[in-house]
Amino acid sequence: MNQDDYIQNKIYIINHIKDKFIFLKSNIETIDIISKLNRNLSKSKNIFTNVTDEEKDVLDKYYKNSVIKKLETINYIIDDWLNNDDTIFMILHKLSIYCITNKNKEFTIDSFTKNKKNAVTGDFIYCWYNKNKSLNLDYNFDLKNPIEDKKIDKKFVDNTGNKIFIQNNDTYNSVLNNFNIQNDELNIISLFDLLEDDNININKKYNNDNWPVKDNINLYFNGFINKYFPKIKNKELILNYQKYRVEIQKEYLKICKIILNNKKYINLIDTSYNNIKTDDNILIGKLNPDYFNIKKIKLTSIPDKELNVNINRLFSDTDLEYKFPFVKLIRDDYSDSCYKLYEKV
Repeated sequence: MNQDDYIQNKIYIINHIKDKFIFLKSNIETIDIISKLNRNLSKSKNIFTNVTDEEKDVLDKYYKNSVIKKLETINYIIDDWLNNDDTIFMILHKLSIYCITNKNKEFTIDSFTKNKKNAVTGDFIYCWYNKNKSLNLDYNFDLKNPIEDKKIDKKFVDNTGNKIFIQNNDTYNSVLNNFNIQNDELNIISLFDLLEDDNININKKYNNDNWPVKDNINLYFNGFINKYFPKIKNKELILNYQKYRVEIQKEYLKICKIILNNKKYINLIDTSYNNIKTDDNILIGKLNPDYFNIKKIKLTSIPDKELNVNINRLFSDTDLEYKFPFVKLIRDDYSDSCYKLYEKV
């Protein structure tokens, strides 16, 4: 990995039906400008109303990546990053929580708790890029997105509605940096979007007599829904959603707290580090360096060979200094990641 890959985060655009989001985390130099942009969007004004050329220059300086051009196309700004080292499952959680459940709200404990009645998590999101490349599924054959292809797929179900096993080499534990995403643009759709499009009301209980879709329940679930949402194992979730609502809301609140806490920790680190002064008495947060010093260690297990490394001890014994003031340990589960900050920062 070249240092250039780490100079700045990629700025992702997310398309969800008619909405267009941008993930753009503010810093000490841009927070007031981004707040102004958000106020314009909330009032349905042009995003750059009363934004000066100097302020645009500041955005361009810190974000580059044609940020001004990208901002002209969106109607929501998410003050966070889709990080290169986020797992795909965490990406799906962020997209569901930021872009669907809480798209019109400030992301706080109060707001996401009030919105739990509309809870959506990564289990209920399908994401694709480069027109039809799935971000989270890999069936070893081309997969059209569910908006373009709503037919019952006979590779997944027989004529009587029984499920046919198809190997899915899912990418949930891969990280975003592993994907070559054109224009840094992702597309999402939720299970509930598809159900609404098929006139299936999640507040209603269904059986064979009142099922509103022409294809029977088993064909629809195994040949369409489970194809795009393999983590949904039971068709009863569609037939009687109210039975599962509390369980889904509980998982949603858990993930919201993880995302919010991670964001708080990163903000704390950013604030602490940005307030360090250089030898010339300049705040680091006001610099635009040509590069950052990055050390990366990746442990990969080899089949039939024992990986005899105590990764927790390695993390604990990693020495920090002004040159390397921060270290992060990423385990299989993103929620179990650890951070360490140089105490003098």
